[in-house]
Amino acid sequence: MGAGFVGVVLGIFGTRRTQWGSLAGLVLGLVVLGYAGLFGLGLLSPPLEEDRRHLIRSLDWFNRAYGHIDAENLQGTELSSMLHTALEEARRVDADRIEARIPGFAVRFDEDYRAGLELMIQGVDTGDREALVQAGLLLDRWAVWSDDRRDALERVGREIPPLAAFIGIV
Repeated sequence: MGAGFVGVVLGIFGTRRTQWGSLAGLVLGLVVLGYAGLFGLGLLSPPLEEDRRHLIRSLDWFNRAYGHIDAENLQGTELSSMLHTALEEARRVDADRIEARIPGFAVRFDEDYRAGLELMIQGVDTGDREALVQAGLLLDRWAVWSDDRRDALERVGREIPPLAAFIGIV
């Protein structure tokens, strides 16, 4: 965005001196500013925004379900429903696309988080305490891994791709 602004300012100064090269800078700067503005207005969304949204929804549903778990109430339709919703949202996340931004994400997400959710659902639906313990271990490992990469995970889906990549030059 800063480059677009600089291009426009230099273009304006150049056109006052009737330099044709500055007109190209002005046009290029306006294109860059317009491109960034489309993201700012929400008319375009970053490529990983949908994956980010599903990841956040899945984690939110899991956290809600986790708040309902206690020693006496390990079964229940409400808890099971929350866990199923968390798993459905997790299945919508394209972990391989996020892997390009955060190395190791796909493996940890699939082997720890998704697998942990599946075991948690199995344990809640059948009363299998061993599945619940295994799920807890997997989900704890996911929590430690994701907490170590919290900043990178928070940036996923918020980056504006380069203009050249957007129009297919790169």
